[in-house]
Amino acid sequence: MANYSASLTADLAVGEVQVVSNAALTTPFDTQAVAIGREQGPAELVVYNLSSQTATVYASHEDVAASYQALKVDGTAVTVTSTTTGQFRCAARFVRLRMAADPGTSVVAIGR
Repeated sequence: MANYSASLTADLAVGEVQVVSNAALTTPFDTQAVAIGREQGPAELVVYNLSSQTATVYASHEDVAASYQALKVDGTAVTVTSTTTGQFRCAARFVRLRMAADPGTSVVAIGR
């Protein structure tokens, strides 16, 4: 599992897991963005949320802050409640998570 890196958007390949939280997230408490690999079609992703915060999944086709929108399935935003994992499919190229408060260090990860 790769550690959090504020300097780069991680490129997530099949079988990899990337830590996306650290202790310095500030309002609006968005995690590091993760670039989904280049394979065709939607990617199967897993969020490992060991924090005390509910995470809402945001997705975009470009890594520009204003482009991220809540990922929705059947009109409902994809969320992963605290201390659980959530699995979902995503056709966007970039994913990040948003929480109501700082989740803490190394407690939230995205896998593929």
